[in-house]
Amino acid sequence: MKANVLHNVGDMRFEEVHDPVLKEGEVLVKVRACGICGSDIPRVFVNGTYHFPTIIGHEFSGEVIDVYSENDNHLIGARASIFPLIPCHECDNCKEGNYEMCSHYNYLGSRCDGGFAEYVAVPKQNLCFIPDGVSFEEAAMLEPSAVAMHAFKRSGLRIGDTVAIFGPGTIGMILAQLTRLAGASKIILVGRSQVKLDFAKKNLGLEYICNSTETDVNKYIDTVTDGRGVDVAFEGTGAGSTMNYCLDVTRAGGLILAMGNPHDNMLLTKASYWKLLRKQLRIQGTWNSSFGLKRNDWDDIFVLLHNKSLNLKDLITHRLPLTELCKGLEIMRTHSEYSNKIMIVN
Repeated sequence: MKANVLHNVGDMRFEEVHDPVLKEGEVLVKVRACGICGSDIPRVFVNGTYHFPTIIGHEFSGEVIDVYSENDNHLIGARASIFPLIPCHECDNCKEGNYEMCSHYNYLGSRCDGGFAEYVAVPKQNLCFIPDGVSFEEAAMLEPSAVAMHAFKRSGLRIGDTVAIFGPGTIGMILAQLTRLAGASKIILVGRSQVKLDFAKKNLGLEYICNSTETDVNKYIDTVTDGRGVDVAFEGTGAGSTMNYCLDVTRAGGLILAMGNPHDNMLLTKASYWKLLRKQLRIQGTWNSSFGLKRNDWDDIFVLLHNKSLNLKDLITHRLPLTELCKGLEIMRTHSEYSNKIMIVN
């Protein structure tokens, strides 16, 4: 099969590789769409993966074309999105059904081969079946959508709450839609890129957008909320400066959801830390998404897509063939042109 293989940091090659060999409990998926995640950029150009060579890509969907066991023949032809985290099923978190907090997990696209290939072997238990009327491209966006859903649920947001979302990327724009569906009274999207903010305003109809490079964030949110501050702030950038903003603009007794993967040490100013104490703020961490019998953020997203309540199609700005993954990675790395979700389509 053809695949995009990362041989070392910065060394991505489109080449012929052996087809995946199925193991017990696995099925073979023909990849139909795979999105480039923001985390793929440092994975390719800075940090590398857990071993080389690796086929990256963890936001993907496709069709089951083969199975290991004849008992699973009924799965052949099924359309599915793939939960990329492979839990150990042995640690305490797994035994409680909290697979996203597994202590010894594997991961498609970073710890084992993922979706930027023609075919990929996946555990059958990681299949999330695509309902009628949902495209492969939408299904490939289930992973970031479920991450947004997971954070949204942990916020406990109530009708009428005011919300600040820091980071106008794909997850931030999905989160804005989820909080609006839940009845948030005001949703403030904060970012450094005016192009991204304008995209959100045009495609999602967001009223309150704030460019932190041009506007005093604290004063803007103070004005929008009549001096009260927001009930919930979502930190989606992984930057210490943004966490300080969250501490500044969240109302007394409010909640901060920490979502962004940290780029460096998260340093708090003395003034902002005082606000954490004096306003008795709560900070809640969130990572990945729930998938399984106990909780399933993925199925919840499919319900919204089936009901046409969630707009993912308009977030896809680029569609490229499998041969042009490197072009998509470069667009995201250099910001040579605006992109939201770049989708690799087979």
